[in-house]
Amino acid sequence: MHNQVCLITCAYSVGSEASHRSCPHLLGQAARNMVLQEDAILHSEDSLRKMAIITTHLQYQQEAIQKNVEQSSDLQDQLNHLLK
Repeated sequence: MHNQVCLITCAYSVGSEASHRSCPHLLGQAARNMVLQEDAILHSEDSLRKMAIITTHLQYQQEAIQKNVEQSSDLQDQLNHLLK
């Protein structure tokens, strides 16, 4: 976006008629680029929200697996004790 502002500023500051004729094109291109950047930012924010949800679900699953492993170990100890 900084480059877009510089291009627009340069076009106006040069003062030539050719530069002033290209300014609407530069402004249009800058507007299109800003819309594309905004869309990319919104998409990135959405992706980050989804990743946060997935991370939370994975943490819950990891905790459940850990609990099952601990219970399995306890059951194995009980079974070994019964078989002795």
